[in-house]
Amino acid sequence: METIVDESSYALSVVIVSVGDVPWADMRKFDDMIPKREFNNIQFVNFTKIKKRDSSELSKETSFALAALMEIPL
Repeated sequence: METIVDESSYALSVVIVSVGDVPWADMRKFDDMIPKREFNNIQFVNFTKIKKRDSSELSKETSFALAALMEIPL
């Protein structure tokens, strides 16, 4: 966790992509437990949920890219 806090001083984000069944509540708790960050530098992306959508492959790829890049600093 210390590394994640240190990384928040830089324009650097951590993107965690889940594949399969993941305890999302635990992931959110993990994110909430990290203290003293300059900004929220962690983004969780549920790849399985995006791939299961009833939409075109292009739409799925676009949704995944948007979700993964959502909290990347400018």
